[in-house]
Amino acid sequence: MDSSHVHNDNPPKTVTTKIYTTDREGFLHGEFALWWCSTGKRQLLGTYEHGVKHGIWKAWTAEGKLKFCVRYRDGKLAPVRPFDG
Repeated sequence: MDSSHVHNDNPPKTVTTKIYTTDREGFLHGEFALWWCSTGKRQLLGTYEHGVKHGIWKAWTAEGKLKFCVRYRDGKLAPVRPFDG
């Protein structure tokens, strides 16, 4: 059975909430998210497939500005097509 976890780190000045799931072998699997507890804004969002980063990963500053957006395929950075917005 998979399990879900919520973990709070409490070092001074840097407080983060982590939400993640693990597979039967204990590897990270599924959505992985971090939040800045000081602001309640999302810090990091991505997906693991049996312990390996996969898909789109995004990171934000404590103020909520997007820092980066990358794509992983089987744990390796994959090319991202330019945005024609």
